Amino acid sequence: MAHMRTTEAAKAIRKELKAAFPGIKFRVRSHTYSGGSSIDVNWINGPTEKQVAGYTAKYTNGHFDGMTDCYEYANDGRPGGAGYVFTKREYSDSVRKGSRAYLASYYQQWESMTEYEQDGRLYEHLTSLVIG
Repeated sequence: MAHMRTTEAAKAIRKELKAAFPGIKFRVRSHTYSGGSSIDVNWINGPTEKQVAGYTAKYTNGHFDGMTDCYEYANDGRPGGAGYVFTKREYSDSVRKGSRAYLASYYQQWESMTEYEQDGRLYEHLTSLVIG
C-alpha cells in the first residue's frame, strides 16, 4: 500500500474523528518541513487522548527509537502520511472549575496541599475523563 501525503492523512484523520466523536470540533493541521512531516490534532473536552490515538496512530509512517537515535519506518500496511501525529486535548474553564470543586470535596486535605500537588491531582482527574 502506498503511503498518503501528509495533507491527505490530515483530511482522513479529520473525517474519522468527526464520525467517531460527533459534536466535538477537532482542529487538524499538517506540517511539512525539510526533516519530515507531522500532524497536530487539538480539541476541547470530549474523548481522551488515548481514545483519539486509536484513530490517529495508523497515520504515522513509523516511530522514533531513542536507543538507536533513528526513525524506524513501519512496514505493516498502515496508510502512513506523517512522521508524527501529535494529539492534545484541552479543557474548558467550566470543566476545570467543576473538577477542582469535585477534588476539593473528595480529598479532605485539599486545602493543605501545595499548588503543585493540586495540579497533579487535577491533571490525573482530567486525563481520565470522557467529557461531552
